[in-house]
Amino acid sequence: MSHDDSVAQNLKSPNPNRISDREVAAFWHKALTDLKRRTTLDESLPRTVLLNWRERVGKSSHKKAVQCLGGTLTFAELDAMSDSIAHYFLTRPFLSKGDCVAIMLPNLTQYVVTLLGILKAGMTVVNCNPLYTRPEIEHQLKDSGAKVLVTLANIAKTPAEATVPGLQEVIITEVADALPLPKRILINSIVRYVKKMVPPYQFDAGIKVTRFLDTCRPLTDEQIARVRDLEKLVNENDIAFIQYTGGTTGIAKGAQLSHRNICYNVQQSFGAFSPEWLERVQKIQDQPGSQNALSLLPLPFYHIYSLTCGFLSTTIGLGMTTTTLPNPREIKQLFKLMNEPNVMVVGMISTLMKLLLSRPEFDTVKLDPKTVIISGGMPTSPDVAAEWGKRTGTRITEGYGLTEASPLIAVADPLNPTSGVQGYPVAGTLIKLRDEEGRDLPLGKGSEVQGELLAKGPQVMVGYHKNKDETARIMSDDGYLMTGDVATIRADGLIEIVDRKKDMILVSGFNVYPNEIDAKAMATGLLLECATVGVPDAKTGERVVLYAVPAHKNLSQEKLSEALNESLTHYKRPSKIVFVDALPKNPVGKILRREVRKMESQK
Repeated sequence: MSHDDSVAQNLKSPNPNRISDREVAAFWHKALTDLKRRTTLDESLPRTVLLNWRERVGKSSHKKAVQCLGGTLTFAELDAMSDSIAHYFLTRPFLSKGDCVAIMLPNLTQYVVTLLGILKAGMTVVNCNPLYTRPEIEHQLKDSGAKVLVTLANIAKTPAEATVPGLQEVIITEVADALPLPKRILINSIVRYVKKMVPPYQFDAGIKVTRFLDTCRPLTDEQIARVRDLEKLVNENDIAFIQYTGGTTGIAKGAQLSHRNICYNVQQSFGAFSPEWLERVQKIQDQPGSQNALSLLPLPFYHIYSLTCGFLSTTIGLGMTTTTLPNPREIKQLFKLMNEPNVMVVGMISTLMKLLLSRPEFDTVKLDPKTVIISGGMPTSPDVAAEWGKRTGTRITEGYGLTEASPLIAVADPLNPTSGVQGYPVAGTLIKLRDEEGRDLPLGKGSEVQGELLAKGPQVMVGYHKNKDETARIMSDDGYLMTGDVATIRADGLIEIVDRKKDMILVSGFNVYPNEIDAKAMATGLLLECATVGVPDAKTGERVVLYAVPAHKNLSQEKLSEALNESLTHYKRPSKIVFVDALPKNPVGKILRREVRKMESQK
């Protein structure tokens, strides 16, 4: 059932346990109108990534589109380079419209070239984490059915060891392939021969191996025309991405995101920016020459947050220059990029901000106070938000979402961002709460009413790739995406995520939410990071265990426990505190509570 059909069917809910879509829409219309936020979407805008790209190239061809490792491409140059790889895909006899091509790359110019090329050829992008182990990449390539993999020579050894019968070609790029000569040869030689950063690899004899640069040769006018003709055949319901979930909930599943899903979510993401900020960006873009407003995106593009809310929104949507680097933990380089003129937006996550703040060089960062700091992927720790604001003069705008929603569902009020809460629904999105018995809960009751957050909108995925059972489990009978997050909704519509539903700890019948314990622990100022988990207990059912990274080596468990006892009632207090050097995280820096549980179970 499509989003539009489910809305029509549920305008008047026949189920007494359900709040109808009409009632939900009425609540949000009032709340968002009072805040002067948009409640509807512009249906006249293009609904494929390619139409939006073609429009952007027409407006901004001479402007810088992407810069990385000291090299830049204008929108016209990026268009031409992606045309070339698109045409290469079209010449592969085993590839056709709708087939999957996997990208296993860090943030490099080659990533955006390849992404656009795949979409121009009418094919589907499968984003793969470059840090995947052999079983992980093997699962994803097999599950997606990818026929081609584009990867980096430095990490090619891992996929080369995988067994993927359907894989027919691997395109290998080197770090500096998008840079001009002689810089390209110099850097690639240093990486391979001096730093020895390219381990030997050997793919199966049946897999063709191609150099990335061989796919990027200049095209004739006739060949360009063929690519343009193919672009016109792509429609809004075609799958643009199979985006695998981040691994925080178990075996990764591939969310099918259509061009329509992505384009609506890009439009929805503009709610993170104030009209005044958008005017400032336009003023910079109106200046002659190739200089442009900068969108600093250090987080990996293979993660949907950085991809949609970063490159697709700020560069294709708003025409800004994407500035990035292969590794966001190259701190000195990141600080240098943060100090470039015209940085107007920075994509962040709480753990990366915490790391940056801990470095003495952070005081050299001079951001414009009007720079928008977008934070997603996990709730921003209040202590991080406070210190960041104090030391930079900028305010953090938080967003909330899931891979299955392209990802954005809610975003803070750009005129009055509040840390620690998830903001308000983006335009065209319905949100409600449901209890454990499947009953919809009244909206706008604040902390007295907590339930699982459900979302419906045009950004919600088509479904999980080749997994109807899992799709049925996450979609409600009235067409809502069941997020698995426990939330509250204030009278004015402000949404606050209390915790993950599955992470909730039940202690002697009392609900304990790990995020609350984490927040209290971080508020002591004694820790760098922490994660609370529940473990089985014969007496209380479950008990609370806190894993923490101390800010100082002389901190004792007793001192931390005393500090927590002042702010936590008895059943919420950790029964055990474990100090560790670091906590397991996913590639964008989100702490993996599931892995912390494993650490505890192995003791």
